[in-house]
Amino acid sequence: MKMANKQFSHGTLNPSHLLQISIPWLKYFGNEELLQRVEYMLLNHTTMDFQVADLWIEVFDYLDTHSAEDYYFGSSVGDGSDIGWWPTSWL
Repeated sequence: MKMANKQFSHGTLNPSHLLQISIPWLKYFGNEELLQRVEYMLLNHTTMDFQVADLWIEVFDYLDTHSAEDYYFGSSVGDGSDIGWWPTSWL
């Protein structure tokens, strides 16, 4: 399923928070392998910040692959903490 005009999160850019928010989306899109890695990392309290950030980048890129034509996954124009699937015409 391709996404358009759908908010993913608002008000945070913390990679740990964004990974937590990504869990239902990864389930929805059926990426079990990435879902397991996210869940493991969130439970592993010895994980380094850069590892969390790297995994968020991977999840971010994956979610972008589910953008509808002429849409992108990322921050909305005007509010960097408003993340979702937005029209490329906003850019």
